[in-house]
Amino acid sequence: MAYAAVGSNTGGSVQILSALNGLPGFQPTASRVSMKWVLPLSEYLDSIGPLAALVECCAIMDAALSGEDYVAPPKVIFYIGASS
Repeated sequence: MAYAAVGSNTGGSVQILSALNGLPGFQPTASRVSMKWVLPLSEYLDSIGPLAALVECCAIMDAALSGEDYVAPPKVIFYIGASS
């Protein structure tokens, strides 16, 4: 199984595939990801979106596709026990 994949989204393709397979996936904001090397079915509806095994993998793929540097979110530690 691949950790991540890229899908072309014209009419809900990424969302439908992710929902049917229990994977995180989303359609990014229009023009966030370049469509330079994509043969579109509809110039105004097509977009490229990630599908991945984990939400964090989706975030990494989105950052890579959009040309941004991925910054991991800070880790939050909750302490359960006696309070002072």
